[in-house]
Amino acid sequence: MKTYTKRGMELIIVLTVCLLALSTWHERRVANQQREQALELATLLNQTLWDKYGPGTKQGYMDLLTRDPYTTINLGENRSRVISIFEELNQVETLVGNAGAILAVPEAPEWYQSRLNQVEDWAAQVPPVLEKGPYLAAPDEIYFATSEYHSLWISGIAQKALGLKQLALRDWIQGKRDLAIARLVDIIRLGDAFRYSPMAWDQLMRAMVIEIGLDGFDTVLWTNPGPEDNQKILAALRQFKPEEWYIPSYAGNILFWTDYSDYAGMMGRLYQSDTIAATLLLNGVPDPQRDTRIDDLYHEIGLIPDWRIDQLRGIPKALVLWNDRYARFFKQRGSRKTAALLAKWTTLPAMRKRAGNLPDWFYDSDPLLSADNARRIPPLVYAASRFATLFAEPYYQTNALTRLLVARQRMAALTAAFWGRCQRDTKDAWLSSEEFAAQFEKQSQWTVDLFPDRSNTQLVEAYIARHQVNKRNYLDETKTVVNPGDHSEINFPMKWYGEEHIAPAEIPSVTTTRIELENWVRGIFQNDPMVETVRPHHVDVPGYYHPSDKTIQAVKSYQVKLKLPKTSYWVVQTGPDGIRDLPFLPYNPTNGAQSRGDILQLAGWE
Repeated sequence: MKTYTKRGMELIIVLTVCLLALSTWHERRVANQQREQALELATLLNQTLWDKYGPGTKQGYMDLLTRDPYTTINLGENRSRVISIFEELNQVETLVGNAGAILAVPEAPEWYQSRLNQVEDWAAQVPPVLEKGPYLAAPDEIYFATSEYHSLWISGIAQKALGLKQLALRDWIQGKRDLAIARLVDIIRLGDAFRYSPMAWDQLMRAMVIEIGLDGFDTVLWTNPGPEDNQKILAALRQFKPEEWYIPSYAGNILFWTDYSDYAGMMGRLYQSDTIAATLLLNGVPDPQRDTRIDDLYHEIGLIPDWRIDQLRGIPKALVLWNDRYARFFKQRGSRKTAALLAKWTTLPAMRKRAGNLPDWFYDSDPLLSADNARRIPPLVYAASRFATLFAEPYYQTNALTRLLVARQRMAALTAAFWGRCQRDTKDAWLSSEEFAAQFEKQSQWTVDLFPDRSNTQLVEAYIARHQVNKRNYLDETKTVVNPGDHSEINFPMKWYGEEHIAPAEIPSVTTTRIELENWVRGIFQNDPMVETVRPHHVDVPGYYHPSDKTIQAVKSYQVKLKLPKTSYWVVQTGPDGIRDLPFLPYNPTNGAQSRGDILQLAGWE
C-alpha cells in the first residue's frame, strides 16, 4: 500500500510539473503570437486614423520640433556649451519677471533682441507644416509599433511655443499687428495639431501649447487694441472650434494593443499582453470618458468581480472629483487585490473565454475602429483598452483633461471679451451684463457674463499677477505692495544682487548688466498703456559687493502708478468644476482640478 501511495504521489508531482510546463509553454506561445500581431495592429491604427482624420504629417512635425537654432556660450577655462536659443529665451523670466508682460520692449538688451531675430527663421517654417494637416503617421510608416515611436514628447515644445509668443508680442509692440496675430494663431494651431494622437502625453502637450497661445492674446488685450485690431482678433479666434478640445476616448489606452512588450516587461508575469489586460481590469485607472454601460457589462460576463464593481460605482463621474476618489479607492486597496485576479478570482484562459462573450453593441460602439477591425484585436486586450488607461499616474490624466477644459473656457472668455469690445466700438458704450449675456448666446454655444468692476480691485490684482516675479527668485524678502491709501500705486520688487552683473548659473549666456536690467524693467512698465508713472527706488549696497570700497546705489523696487479707469469690464466663465462662484473668485490653475474659481478675462475699461 505504501508503494502505491508513493508512486501515486510521484505521479501527481510529475503530472503537476508537466501541466505547469504545458501551461507555461501555451501562455508564452499566446504572448509571442500577440506580439507578432502588434505590428499588424499598429498598421491598422495608422490606416484608421489616416482615413478618418488625414491627410496629415508626422515627419513634418518631428522635423520642425526637433530643429532648433543654437548658440555657443563660453563657460571660461576653454570650456563651452551649445544651447538652444529657445532655452535662453525661457530663462528671461528669471531676470525680468512674469512672461505675462511684454518682454520685447525697445529697452531690452541687444543680446535678447538678437535671440528673437534668430527665432524668426524657425517661426517661418511653422505655417507650411501646419498646412500639411494634423500630426498623423502615414499608413506605411511604422508608428506606435515600438517604444521609440510612441510619442513626440519633446521637452522643448513648450519652450518653442513660449519663444514664438515672445516674438509675436515683439511684432505687436512694433506695430506689425497682422503678423503678431498670425503668429499667436499659429501657436494655437500647433498645439491642436496633436488632437488625434493616441498618445496621452501628446494630449497634455497639446493643452500646454494652446494655453500659451491664449495667454498671448490675453497679453495683447491688456495693450487696449483699437477697433480694427479687435475685429481682426475676433475673426482669428472664431476660426477655432474649442468644443473639439477634448482628449479622444481612445487616447492613452489604445497603445498597449499595438506594442505589448514594453508594458508587459513592466508588469512582469510571462511578458504577455493578457496579463496587462487582466491587471488593468482589476487595478487600472478607469477611463472617466468610458461608456457608462461598460462597468455593468464586464461585471455581468465575469471580467471584474463584485468588489471591483463596488469600487467603480463609488467614483463620481465629475472630473473634478474623479482623481481624488481614484487615489483613495484604488491606490490604497486595489494593488493588494491585483493578485486575486490570477490566483483566486480566475485564470487567464478563463478570462479570455469570458471576453469572447462581449456583445455586438460593444464592438459597434468603438469610438475609432469599425466593429470588424475591433474584432481583430484579442478580446481580453480589447476589453481592457476600452476600460482603463495606461497613464503612468492618474494625476497626469486629470491634468491633461483639466487643462483642455480650462483652455476651452478661456477661449470662450477671450472670444466673448473681443466680441464685447467690438460691440463697444460700434455703440460707443459697453453693453449691460444682461444685454451681453442675451446677445452673446446668439454668437456662440457658451454662456458667459460681463460684469463691471467699479472698484477696479480685480484689475489691480490681475495686473500684479502679470508682472510680479516668483518670490523664490529674490535674494531679499521684498514683496509686491499696494498702497492702502491709493490702490493705483504699486511697489514692484526687482530681483537685484550686489554684483555688477546678474547671471543665472543655469544659463551663463543669459546675463545683463545692472543698468541694462533696470532699463529693461522700466521699459516694460513704460510701454504699458495703464502706467502713468514709473520710478525706481534706490538703496545703498555695501561696498564689498563692488570693486571699489564705496557704497553704490541699486534699484530695490519700481514704484508704479496706474491710470486706473472709472470702470473695468470682465468676462466670467465657470472654472473646471463647472460651478459659478459668486462673488467672482479667480481660478488658480496651480491648485489643480479640485480648486474652486471662475475663469475671469479682462474685456477692457472706460
